[in-house]
Amino acid sequence: MGANLAILCAMAVIIIAFMGISIYTGLQAFIEGDLQRASMNAAMAGAAAYYGKTDGTGRPTPDSAGAQTIATNTFNAIVGNSSLNGFGATATVSSTDNNDSITVTGKASIPTAFLAPI
Repeated sequence: MGANLAILCAMAVIIIAFMGISIYTGLQAFIEGDLQRASMNAAMAGAAAYYGKTDGTGRPTPDSAGAQTIATNTFNAIVGNSSLNGFGATATVSSTDNNDSITVTGKASIPTAFLAPI
């Protein structure tokens, strides 16, 4: 009888541990998808604003600083109104004038307080 109780307790701990891992893995996949969408939309907004200025002849000129600002603001607006709010999502926006590109790299942190004992 005592051996069965010990096995039951050990199995309960293992089952709860696997439940926690599966819950956090699902949450991570969900947050990763939202982060990907936010980054892509912010990069598209920044790319659309990249040639927002014109020179004296009316030709468009690159505005990488303005594009980075718009991409950052767009990312922050998306994060504020999505499931990413509360996960510390941040973006690093960079621009390359040689390739006329805007790159948005997003990061978020998922607290795993329930898995700390494991």
